[in-house]
Amino acid sequence: MFKNILHRPLNLDIVLPKVKLRAPTYLSRDDMRRLIESCTDMRLKTLIVVSYGCGLRIGELLRIKVQDIDGQRKTILIEHGKGDKSRYVVVSDSVLNQLRRYWKMYHPTGWMFYSRWLMDKPMSPSSFRKALRKHAQACGLKHCNPHALRHAYATHQLESGMPLHQLQH
Repeated sequence: MFKNILHRPLNLDIVLPKVKLRAPTYLSRDDMRRLIESCTDMRLKTLIVVSYGCGLRIGELLRIKVQDIDGQRKTILIEHGKGDKSRYVVVSDSVLNQLRRYWKMYHPTGWMFYSRWLMDKPMSPSSFRKALRKHAQACGLKHCNPHALRHAYATHQLESGMPLHQLQH
């Protein structure tokens, strides 16, 4: 209004309070083990295992296609990641085995994690968030969301001795 109608600058000298930063909390290895082992829903368990095992963002996880998984080379092609960049992530044998069990149960053809109502659409992020939050609360975990799984992956990799530049790459 000031710029386009009144043709004069808007000068406000407002001091905003500083945001208090709290110490970050992350899921321990025991928390992750409890979260995975207590999960009885194959779909949710696979989502948790792949997200944590590969350190994926929620958007990357839910947009995995069946043909993007290479069991021979033990990689997953992540298309359209952050910044619309594509990359390959290394997949451990345990994650591949979980993906195989999931595939045998659900037989996905396009999207690996398709919507429950439309097989030609990927699962919505809110569906995964809600299911994860409900399961985590049942396990006694307070701060558990899809991004916390990514943080746990990074923290556990660094604790295991992975060089920081390799993790960043």
